[in-house]
Amino acid sequence: MPANQPKAMNAAGTILVARFVKIQGNNSVAQVAGPGDKIFGISQQGGRTAPVPSYTPDPPEAAILGDQLQVFTNTMTCKLRAGVGGWIAGDELTSDATGQGVKNPRTAHPPRVGAIALEDCVAGELGDVQVAIYSGVTAQYS
Repeated sequence: MPANQPKAMNAAGTILVARFVKIQGNNSVAQVAGPGDKIFGISQQGGRTAPVPSYTPDPPEAAILGDQLQVFTNTMTCKLRAGVGGWIAGDELTSDATGQGVKNPRTAHPPRVGAIALEDCVAGELGDVQVAIYSGVTAQYS
């Protein structure tokens, strides 16, 4: 598999489209449940089933327990669903409690960064990001 292709992983539970995911067992991922989780990547951009009016869940599911899904990993570009507050291009993004991207608040106990915004995006939309996984810790000087 070429290095620039999404990685095929197994779902360790229900994972929604374009959400942060974390490692959850052997070659398996689960949707991130908060800013303290160790982000591994971002779930695939399409739903597990074809869209059907009055049937397709909103937001769509990328995978359910046992399904295989594609995961965008470090340095790859993809879409991420924006959480409350959205973001602007250049923002460091971390996860909210539902795996959506939110601006890194840089609080006293900084969360892990999972992506850098490549464009402005409002809450609920899908925005272009580059997966960039690192600690959000910044030095404080007095």
